[in-house]
Amino acid sequence: MPPGFRPLRILFTHFVDGDNYNAQSLNIREIARRLDPGRFVCTFFFLRNPDPRLVPLPHARLLRIPARLGSLVMVKEALRGHDLLFSPGLDSRFCQLYFQIPKVFRKPTRTIYWIEGGAGKCEEEWVRDVRRRFDRYASQMEYFVGITEAVARASRERYGILAREIIPVGVDTQVFSPVRRPLERKISVLFVGHLIERKKPQLILEAARSFPQAFFRLVGRTRDNFLGILRAQAAANRLGNVEFFEPMPQRALAELMHESDILLHPSQTEGMPKVVLEASATGMPAIIFNTYGAPVVMDGVTGYQVSTTEEMLDRLGRLIESPDRRRRLGEAAAEHAKQFEWEIVARRWEDILTRVAHTSS
Repeated sequence: MPPGFRPLRILFTHFVDGDNYNAQSLNIREIARRLDPGRFVCTFFFLRNPDPRLVPLPHARLLRIPARLGSLVMVKEALRGHDLLFSPGLDSRFCQLYFQIPKVFRKPTRTIYWIEGGAGKCEEEWVRDVRRRFDRYASQMEYFVGITEAVARASRERYGILAREIIPVGVDTQVFSPVRRPLERKISVLFVGHLIERKKPQLILEAARSFPQAFFRLVGRTRDNFLGILRAQAAANRLGNVEFFEPMPQRALAELMHESDILLHPSQTEGMPKVVLEASATGMPAIIFNTYGAPVVMDGVTGYQVSTTEEMLDRLGRLIESPDRRRRLGEAAAEHAKQFEWEIVARRWEDILTRVAHTSS
């Protein structure tokens, strides 16, 4: 390194506990793990036990946050002079406190925000809520990156935020590796995501009614007891082919994907859902909605993009009935997923992080 060189200091504010399976938290961990330890120092917060993959990294600082006044501790750390603040959660208490502080006291820290969602069919109330948060904080951020072209377009049209570059989510193809699935076993259809109404897991139950010859597994954390509603619906319709699972570590999820045959992702408001990419990397065809323009599924090549529930059920039926179609689309999906390997994504982030940190305000 040249004389006087100092690694760039990056602060990540999503908690990185080992049992935190939030997609945004998992994404920043995958990026940070692959950053050059000679060029970057990454600071993370955790509540109980940090992700063990981060502990041995020479460029990782892991700070425990107390149960009380934790946001104040995080803000205090943020004011210590980090070069970059990476994509803080707009609905977090940290944001509410940090961005109330006059910018002169927050220098030289610059904020990069990775816009990861918001494309597709959104309820007006949801859009208004997100716009309020963007209006409150985004004007104080320096650089925006969209996760897809569709997300970048939606952020510009709905919130007036211009994403200067596009970087997709990535996948660890060492963990989510392709397998050859037995053709003689009973078909298993998988859903992974929050068990909330906006993610449409109720459509999985509709699919289970339509295809009693297949298993349907739903993996995710619930909110507002929506899981209770789903269980009641499954019981009322006597759906013995439906099973619910709590969120699980990445390797356990990969094993469950290896035991599954089709990914069904009925949400219509997304960015680039990482679970679809992970399923694709294991050689599983996926069915998603075309409302948010995710490049992870090539319609008719690696899976299907549909516009209605009727189309979703039709394409699901085609995959259930045809082992050859599942295998052909699954093999193409695994090949397509290679271009999103985290190593490739992290190199692009290294470039952006360096440029933004060295650009004057």
